[in-house]
Amino acid sequence: MKFPLRRSAAFTLIELLVVIAIIAILASILFPVFAQARSKARQTACLSNTKQLGLAALMYAQDYDSTLPLFSYGDSQTYWVGARGGFSGPLDKTRGLIFPYLKSGALQRCSEYAGPANLGGTGYGYSSVLAGEQWVNVGGSWVMQPQPATEAAISRPAECLLFADSGNRTDSAAVAPDGMKTSAAVTETITIQPPSAWCYMGYGCTSSLDFRHHGFGNIVFCDGHAKAVARAAFAAKLPVSEQQPGIVYRGDYWMAK
Repeated sequence: MKFPLRRSAAFTLIELLVVIAIIAILASILFPVFAQARSKARQTACLSNTKQLGLAALMYAQDYDSTLPLFSYGDSQTYWVGARGGFSGPLDKTRGLIFPYLKSGALQRCSEYAGPANLGGTGYGYSSVLAGEQWVNVGGSWVMQPQPATEAAISRPAECLLFADSGNRTDSAAVAPDGMKTSAAVTETITIQPPSAWCYMGYGCTSSLDFRHHGFGNIVFCDGHAKAVARAAFAAKLPVSEQQPGIVYRGDYWMAK
């Protein structure tokens, strides 16, 4: 008696290639989604860090007559974020003015910051309007006379920027903050200036607030709340009726006391 021949259960070459092609297509679709999800998670962690910085500064103010932390003091090598022995020495975050209220140097670093770490690689900056970064020429020498803001001097705490994602990105071709490109390499800064101070005639523009999270930057305000703000919103011009000397862009308004 003859039995019919059984077909082999193995894949044919064509079937195997089809399966591999399907897997490759699925991978090409899913991997960017996974990468975006990881980046979004890092943005959320950064937003939490930013909020903790703001709360630490507010707790500092409660202990120092309602005065916000200095930008730096002494030999100008002790900053709000840390201290170092010289201009080229490593930054010790445990010696920063707000560290006693954080107890963690990790909270002072954004994991998405990808620039050099000449100041510890923090990726966060303190508002220059509030920090008291005042340089005065005394007898031919420039010295810092710290004048940090008091809480009473801040008329709109819910709209006054305290800390934010920071990083200098230079666009030599730009003539205004709202026309800057975002492809330039980032370098570290631990202080933030309003958009009206970003550009200089003939020198282009250098931003100080870094919108590294897919065009968004994390900001904490003086009332302690934090949110992500789009670069287009921060650098947008105010209506002419709302403009004042030094307050031309939305970010200028958010950084004014």
